[in-house]
Amino acid sequence: MTRRAAAILVLLAAAAAAAHAGSGAAEKLALVTVFTDRGKPAAGLAPADFTVTEDKATLGVIEAVPAKDPLSVVLLVDTALPADGAAATPEMRKALTSFVAALLDGEPGAQIALYRVANAGLPATDFTSSRAGLEAGINTIASGTPPGSAMLEAVMFGARKIAERPAPRRAIVAVGMGTAEGTALLPKRVSDEVLASGATLWVVSVQGAADASLTNRDTVWTRGTEASGGLRQNVVQATRLEASLLNVANSLLSQYYLKMTRTRDGAMKPLKGTAQGSQVLFTRWVR
Repeated sequence: MTRRAAAILVLLAAAAAAAHAGSGAAEKLALVTVFTDRGKPAAGLAPADFTVTEDKATLGVIEAVPAKDPLSVVLLVDTALPADGAAATPEMRKALTSFVAALLDGEPGAQIALYRVANAGLPATDFTSSRAGLEAGINTIASGTPPGSAMLEAVMFGARKIAERPAPRRAIVAVGMGTAEGTALLPKRVSDEVLASGATLWVVSVQGAADASLTNRDTVWTRGTEASGGLRQNVVQATRLEASLLNVANSLLSQYYLKMTRTRDGAMKPLKGTAQGSQVLFTRWVR
């Protein structure tokens, strides 16, 4: 390359940098989860696979890197007897075993803490990557304890517990059985604890159309999941718990860091995104 050609390249690079600065474009890095219900993680996605919008403006995705930080999960299981009196121990254990297997197959180093929830959250296993240890804990879980489970109290406890884990890949997964809430905790208090922990809240709940809505628990299940970057899935039968929990496991294995360019100033407004037709959920971790 001649000196003149090299000088031209330097000038072009400087001009491009000046144009970028003049446009007010700023780079943002976000941890996102691609929700997948296709039976496997969403692997190998590239920047072109993502579409991200802020209000009506489209952000440029310039980098998409799979998240490989340590993954920590608090798994809360409602063991109280549902209103219809139908215990579901075999279905529950099968679903939990499949969730653990899928998550550890994808990330052998993932750490899972398991709690059974009746009138309080009781530990079945502390954080561990041992499949045998987790399966032993699952085998101690039985549906049918007296009605009135302290699920919201357990979510708050789980949030405080997981806040001590390495950031930013933290998740609370609550398995509900459509039971009555045994606490009077206000939804905002519970959701604030989740947001302060940096965890995403995921809910899989056996819940029929006739079940009460707009309860404190229902509000947390709906608003807390959305605000934290998780998702709520309702199923009508315990036999469907397994498929929905596998969706959660595969989604947690589909986390990416997205580097995006943004031209507007000021605080970021809620972002929305898709990736190859799948919903992209934005965690609270944005830099």
